[in-house]
Amino acid sequence: MAISLDDVLHVGELSKIRPNQEEAACLQAQFADILGYMERLNAVDTGGVEPLYSPHEGLPAVREDRVAKTCNRTELLMNSPADSEEFFVVPRVI
Repeated sequence: MAISLDDVLHVGELSKIRPNQEEAACLQAQFADILGYMERLNAVDTGGVEPLYSPHEGLPAVREDRVAKTCNRTELLMNSPADSEEFFVVPRVI
């Protein structure tokens, strides 16, 4: 598919950029390269290939959700510069 200079300028307007003539010509060549690559990809025979739903083989590695107590409140508050029985004390921010 060929892309015209008008197409490049139209895409530029849609993206709120205004390329000058030199930049538009460079973009036209880059767009043509991209579309050419897409045409090459479309030419690949994928008739016997099963579609992938994930790039990883097999099932995802998941773990069972279990409640586990890792620290108690007293141990956590020992590292705090200030605490009020069960809670961290922080400076008031207004």
